[in-house]
Amino acid sequence: MPLTKLIAGTMHRTAVPVDSDSRAADYALRQYLLENVVLAETLRSMRHGIQVFLSYAPRLFVSKCIDGRVHGSDGKGYPPTTVTFSRTDGNRVALTPENIHFWNRVNSVVLSARRNTPDCPALFIALGHYAHIGRGCAAHHEDNSAALAAVAEQAATLQAKYKQRDMYVMFGMTNTDDGAERLIFLDGHELDTANVIETLDTPRMPLKSAADVFQDSFLDRLVDDAPTDHSLGGRKPRQIVHGPDARMFHDLQSKIAMETYLLQDVSRVIHNGSRNNVVFQQRIFTEIRDRLSAVHDLPERLLAPLVYQTLWNMAHTLHERERLASVSEAVRRRELEHAEEKVGYGEGFEIAERNRLVLAKPGRGDDQLALQVARKVLLANRERDRQPHPPLVHVNVELAGDVDSWEAFNRDVLAPLLTRVDNVHNVFGEDCRVLTSYSRTSEKCFYPVRINSDLEPHSKVTDDPRECFPVDVTRGLTNQNFHRQQLALREQVYKHMMLLEATGEERGIPDEMDL
Repeated sequence: MPLTKLIAGTMHRTAVPVDSDSRAADYALRQYLLENVVLAETLRSMRHGIQVFLSYAPRLFVSKCIDGRVHGSDGKGYPPTTVTFSRTDGNRVALTPENIHFWNRVNSVVLSARRNTPDCPALFIALGHYAHIGRGCAAHHEDNSAALAAVAEQAATLQAKYKQRDMYVMFGMTNTDDGAERLIFLDGHELDTANVIETLDTPRMPLKSAADVFQDSFLDRLVDDAPTDHSLGGRKPRQIVHGPDARMFHDLQSKIAMETYLLQDVSRVIHNGSRNNVVFQQRIFTEIRDRLSAVHDLPERLLAPLVYQTLWNMAHTLHERERLASVSEAVRRRELEHAEEKVGYGEGFEIAERNRLVLAKPGRGDDQLALQVARKVLLANRERDRQPHPPLVHVNVELAGDVDSWEAFNRDVLAPLLTRVDNVHNVFGEDCRVLTSYSRTSEKCFYPVRINSDLEPHSKVTDDPRECFPVDVTRGLTNQNFHRQQLALREQVYKHMMLLEATGEERGIPDEMDL
């Protein structure tokens, strides 16, 4: 049997959803997965750049709300896979020892820093969010002081638990209108991007666009680094920072290339003096460095990464302000308010577009409470923007490494998926369609699996109509024929058939490969 047909389900009765709701859900999920595979392929092509980035960056843990408007790490200038996230409603976390999922995640970052960056502690940032134009945090009933208090408590707990040589802790707030961040250090100092912009924006030297953060001489010449120049397609920096669709902020390859180049450049200027600052406006660079240098307990090795992070956030904030000013009022309102289209439950959603998913990551202490908030947000969005299908929930489990047996796959993927799907059913009832998948930490490609996958074309297994998406990369696998190489082959075949559908380009795997 051709492997592509087995995975796709085209030889099974599950290949075509039987009702209109499921057909509409199937189409929406397929488009979503096509986007994911294309972005994951770009991420794969930039793996070397990401490794270079990590050689200069701290191991970073960021906790924040499930709100889709604060999704990802775009505003910080960290590539996907380089940040460990905790996402809970209102960033409210049970900080008791019983919340094992949260503490396991934090400890993994601490231990990674000990091993990989022994001269630099892990960095923990707890973030709430607010808005001046759009709405604030729904979980805190738009009470900005309550949102700030929640992250302050979290930071104080983490500071008391970990030695500073293991983890440096701070907290703050994100303005969802433009992405500006206000970072608060536990010694009382603050670094507020919006305040820096306001202070330095003058008639003679305006700060109105992302380009204003950089020196003209840098913007108007090719980047002096061959891999970066190649990733930018030979474009000069001004070409990628200008306009509402600036590639530095909206094209994954260009963004990762610039993130790596700029962090490397700032680190060379600050730490070893091997390079003068020829990239950023000197007055901006000096202002940020001086503010951070005033923090009395800031570890030396965190100075350059935080200078870089703030410079990137300034450019990102100015870009967002300029972009939103260029669109209609209706589009601007949609950008500033909740517009999530589905719920993402689990891990591995970092490369999804901002404001497309309302997230529920295990770690709050009670997943069903997080799902209830996510459902409330999604249903409110559906009142405004009607959808031709029931609410969509994507449940994903992320793997840190390989699995080499059916027992391991069952324990590490299928069993956690079933547990989470049960939570979804308890919160959403019959009114949902659920996509189940797994991904790998370094890839972010979603591989669909069906928990009750039919093993044979005429299986008598009764399908749950809520699990309507037919693709299953593990269909037909049991403990007799499961091994690491077979799973890897199926993953490659899945990516091949999806990339072929998305781009029309062959990727070197025969379309009719047989089992």
